[in-house]
Amino acid sequence: VPFMMEQYADNAVIGCLLTFATVVCLAGLHEVSRELENPFRNVPNDIPLCTLLAMYNESLITMCSGYHPDFYWKEESHSAGAVTMEKKKKEKEKKSLQVLEGMVFTQAEEIRQLRELIEKSRTEPSQEQEEVDIDRSSS
Repeated sequence: VPFMMEQYADNAVIGCLLTFATVVCLAGLHEVSRELENPFRNVPNDIPLCTLLAMYNESLITMCSGYHPDFYWKEESHSAGAVTMEKKKKEKEKKSLQVLEGMVFTQAEEIRQLRELIEKSRTEPSQEQEEVDIDRSSS
């Protein structure tokens, strides 16, 4: 490469600079191709993705369990947060109980109406039965 650059450029300094630039470009291209060959290799200067993912998952589990990291140093805030969480939980349970009671009341009302219909059908003869009885009596 240096001999080609010396023939290309008439000045030796320009030839040296062009040679240096060419070698740096080729070395950079080689490093890029090595990275594209094996992008997920485990070398010391890579980002520790497994560790970061484990920390992220741990923080999600912690936050979903009802503990928030902002309450770590403020005990009164944490206890207040726990009280509001407990209130929300009780309100949610109360609402679900009200819905269940409404459903039970509706079902009890439907059962009562069905019983009335059954009793009514047992005590009153249907019109079809009356027609059959009339036909029998006329024969």
